[in-house]
Amino acid sequence: MAQVPLYDYASGVTGLRELLSREPALDGIFAASDAVAAGALEALREAGWPVPTEVGVVGFDDSSWARRTQPPLSTVHQPANDIGCRAADLVLRQLRGETIEPGGVILPTPIVWRDSA
Repeated sequence: MAQVPLYDYASGVTGLRELLSREPALDGIFAASDAVAAGALEALREAGWPVPTEVGVVGFDDSSWARRTQPPLSTVHQPANDIGCRAADLVLRQLRGETIEPGGVILPTPIVWRDSA
């Protein structure tokens, strides 16, 4: 499996081209970000792969990229505001000397289904 270390559009194009050269029978892509998924959609379009009938593509973030792509990108919603609020709350609680339970915080990350998968 191709691993591309960057989270941008160009990395999605490059990574998907490489992946297609190694694994031409793929039927789904889950990208680490919506920008990478948008680049993957471009590479699939260049290669003549119809999305979503032959291959599904899902991103991560639910960013503006997801609404700008063609077809609109299915994605996992990242609750950035909630992450920031929870992190700030935990820091303030620690500064007040409160005990913080180990184990972390799990926030909902729903899938936003659009037309790419």
